[in-house]
Amino acid sequence: MGHTQPNNVNEVTRPPQFTLRQALLSIAGLCAFLAFFRLVGLGPGIGLLFVGVMIGFSIISLLRREWWLAAVPLFILAVCVCLLLPSVGSGPPSKRMMCGNNLKQFAIALLSYHDRYGTLPPAYVADQNGRPMHSWRVLILPFMEQQALYNLYRFDEPWDGPNNSKLLKYGLPYNKCPSVDANGPAKKDTETNYLVVVGPKTAFPGDKCVALSDITDDKGNTILVVEVHNSGIHWMEPRDLHVTQMARTINAAKGQGISSQHTGGANVAMSDGSVRFLSAEELTAADVESLLTIAGNETSPQGPSK
Repeated sequence: MGHTQPNNVNEVTRPPQFTLRQALLSIAGLCAFLAFFRLVGLGPGIGLLFVGVMIGFSIISLLRREWWLAAVPLFILAVCVCLLLPSVGSGPPSKRMMCGNNLKQFAIALLSYHDRYGTLPPAYVADQNGRPMHSWRVLILPFMEQQALYNLYRFDEPWDGPNNSKLLKYGLPYNKCPSVDANGPAKKDTETNYLVVVGPKTAFPGDKCVALSDITDDKGNTILVVEVHNSGIHWMEPRDLHVTQMARTINAAKGQGISSQHTGGANVAMSDGSVRFLSAEELTAADVESLLTIAGNETSPQGPSK
């Protein structure tokens, strides 16, 4: 009678195999795991713990000569690195972007004023002798969530009169470009970096009001508010850039004009509410002129909005 060999003799032990479905489920679970910890804001501590567990699991598997089992944690770590790479260096918004957001708030406030009164505010309110008394920045306070400050301001005296001078210590939200040196003089907190351009053919012809319907040029190519580095102007002061006195280049070496501490140019808000970064290298004096006029029928330079 022949000898029957036991079933387990010479039987080759094979490592368990992952099916495609199991692999996809594992990756999906990993993505959900990473998304959860990102959502709840758990930081590097959880990440280091996760990496430590995976490496430890791999070392134990290698010591037990379970090669396939050692490869699984390394594969998971590789997937983690690929998933997290896009977030490396994302960081907080740049100062240029934050400055653009400041201008956006001014544009929204000006357009909200227009919705209420049918025109943009004048660059300044003048007395009977034509002397500027109150700035457009004061007029839009209610549209920048500053109603309480607006209620304290008195229009029966100049901006620096006995009562209004008590308000000079207050800064205005979105008033200052983040690129301005935070360690500079205290006056920087109330000095504005955002001005309008005053004068003939602009959106702010002095104490006269302009409606959006008066802007026959492309509103996306017509400047509303500009950025000015070191303006020396308190936000309450009824003073801005004058079109006949400003430089026609961006970041001009001499004189005052559209300028900033951003590399390569400066931000401006347009009449359609968009914000653009004007390149100091690409724009000519004629280009700047065309962006300032509201009905010049010029071919204005196109640029990125943000």
